[in-house]
Amino acid sequence: MSTGSDSSSERAARASDQIPPPVVLYHLATGHYISRALLVAAKLGVADLLKDGPRHYRDLAASTGTHAPALNRVMRLLVSVGVFAQVKRVILR
Repeated sequence: MSTGSDSSSERAARASDQIPPPVVLYHLATGHYISRALLVAAKLGVADLLKDGPRHYRDLAASTGTHAPALNRVMRLLVSVGVFAQVKRVILR
């Protein structure tokens, strides 16, 4: 029974009980992808490029001097974890 004063670690433990073990293992094995994608986006200054509104990934690639399909994959990964949002084919901050 919950008393309303559960610690964040207790809440996290309950949440992790609901995630199937293979999914937990997958997240552990691939979690570094997200941190690396964040590093790439930060080094390229992507958030600064999006401060005035959405831009197409090809435009972002041209502005950063990067390969458009590769940048698109990085941005889609960051969209999937909520760092950025995507409207149709335009990345938002």
